[in-house]
Amino acid sequence: EDLPLAYLFATAFNAADSSVTPLIDMSPENFATVALPAGSADNDYRRYILLEVRDVFDAATSSSVAVRVLPFAPPENVSIQDTAAALLKTSLAAQDTSAVGQIVLGMCEALNDDASDTFEGDAEQARDVLLDALIVSTGTDSKVTLPESTVSRSTAIMLAVTAAPNQLSSDATDKSLVFAKRLSSSHRLSPGAIDSIATTASNLLDASTQQYVEDLRR
Repeated sequence: EDLPLAYLFATAFNAADSSVTPLIDMSPENFATVALPAGSADNDYRRYILLEVRDVFDAATSSSVAVRVLPFAPPENVSIQDTAAALLKTSLAAQDTSAVGQIVLGMCEALNDDASDTFEGDAEQARDVLLDALIVSTGTDSKVTLPESTVSRSTAIMLAVTAAPNQLSSDATDKSLVFAKRLSSSHRLSPGAIDSIATTASNLLDASTQQYVEDLRR
């Protein structure tokens, strides 16, 4: 009776995981079409879809279900950079912020989970493409106040983008710092968003240190 209701769909590696990534912003729609990142090999590629429902008084309840999502496999002889650009093209043109975020998240988690030479050394360039798409889709106007759910989603995806500091270019590191600062200036930050920003800052410090050492060697 306490209508309207609002729905938030998110994902995590397990039901009790404190690291939850929103897939869409809070919405009055009780359904969503999403692109999921792969699950973990340690758990047979299972991950959880989480649903949170809030009423007009901000009372909330949640539920979850496990699904199995296999890792991303790039087409033969196609770089992950080109694959990322191709997948993002339509969603960027349609200004579909949620779809862009889901693609960026999925591609970054594929990069983060790759222990082989699957992506043929173009991971740094791919992260540049993915980061630019995330920033553009979220909006570059620092005067616009972002909704709390948008900040939570963007900070979680930002964490995935920066999770491998050795794959970040100096340009990406600088852009990530500016974007993280903008997200952290939001009036309302969830505990998850605060954790994501803190870990992202640590990743960027690590990336900057590696880039500085590399510059000294040249």
